[in-house]
Amino acid sequence: MKVILHIGADKCGSTAIQKTLFHNAALLRERGISYLAGEFVLAHDGTICRVDNGERIIDCDKLRERLEIATGRESKILILSFEGFHTVSQRSLLEVREVLKNHEVQIVYYIREQADYVNSALLQRAKTQCEAEMALRVYRGGWTGFLGHNYAGILFIWRSAFPGSEITVRVFDRDSLVDGDVVKDFFVCAGISHDGLQVDSQVINTSITLETAVALESMSALGLVEKDQGSVAIGFGAAIGGCSKLISRTHSWIIRVRNLRCNISLSRRYFKRLLPFRYKSMGRGTFDQARVLEILKQTGKQLSHISVNEGSTVRQEQMSFLSQGFVLDEKGVALHKGENQLLIRCGNWHAAELWNQLLIAFKFSSSSAGIQVDIWGQRMTVSEERAVEFTVSLSETSILIPVTVTIECEEAGNYLEDILISFR
Repeated sequence: MKVILHIGADKCGSTAIQKTLFHNAALLRERGISYLAGEFVLAHDGTICRVDNGERIIDCDKLRERLEIATGRESKILILSFEGFHTVSQRSLLEVREVLKNHEVQIVYYIREQADYVNSALLQRAKTQCEAEMALRVYRGGWTGFLGHNYAGILFIWRSAFPGSEITVRVFDRDSLVDGDVVKDFFVCAGISHDGLQVDSQVINTSITLETAVALESMSALGLVEKDQGSVAIGFGAAIGGCSKLISRTHSWIIRVRNLRCNISLSRRYFKRLLPFRYKSMGRGTFDQARVLEILKQTGKQLSHISVNEGSTVRQEQMSFLSQGFVLDEKGVALHKGENQLLIRCGNWHAAELWNQLLIAFKFSSSSAGIQVDIWGQRMTVSEERAVEFTVSLSETSILIPVTVTIECEEAGNYLEDILISFR
């Protein structure tokens, strides 16, 4: 039986490949191909790995179980896929070789340029955490010591463990893949027809873009995180962006220089050219308020707790986010009869160091609805000018601490049109 080991690397389309194999497992079985990961909880084969004394190893008993199932089904091919396989220790691979000694082994390995990989990994972490505070810590240099994978060194270990086995190395780059599609590319490399399969060619588990990272950083500056339900965060100023880099240009080139020797060695063996990668320039730039709001509309597709609506006066002059739980339309935030509560975080994150007082004013669509506003222990009635203003000492409160605003209306149909913030 032929055993295809898809060993990674992470951030190289592994999820798309695994999802396609998972969704087509029954059809593949009819063709004599076993992909058993879905029968063991996950869509990939990470369940056969464990960490032992700080090393990742493959559990050979679980591997034998996979082989027995595939043999019992008279499969011609067994596919094992897990992006963590490429970090398995040499000691463990030598044991795996003994288990697979009577089988034909093909190793398929996708790689990407190391600096590009590090940036993608950082953006992926920001997306999955969905907390801009985490994003900030990452983008400000939390991973500056990480140089990416030494692909030549990793492949040397696999080559020594499986001498004579076919090793297919592919660059994860649209121009290098079959039809620019990593899923189709994998099937071609494995020598398996993908005709009739439900090919999951859409990009899955993608990293967020640099622009989305800017939006997340802005969220962090305003103190808004995913778990804030029904909250409005208000900021201000023309230039909202500021996340001008992921890893610095200097660090990008440090990564490239440190990996240059191993990449040359890798390329000469597997690609017959000087270098395997085309070095990309790292995206840079800051974005003004209008651009960040546009980005957030796109980001909402990835971060479902963010809802940004066009035309709201609540954010015509200021940065605003409205999470699910409140109605925001062209008139503003709709208020119902009785008690309305909004959780707000407001602030320029350096304001507390530069100013003494915070002024926050609420403007409503009408003053005839008997509206009263309670915030920071102060309670005021909306004036005939349809507004109410509060002043708070910044030495007594933090602008990043969430504050509950209670708005009581004697009748329905009113709107919170605007929230104005200033410092003294």
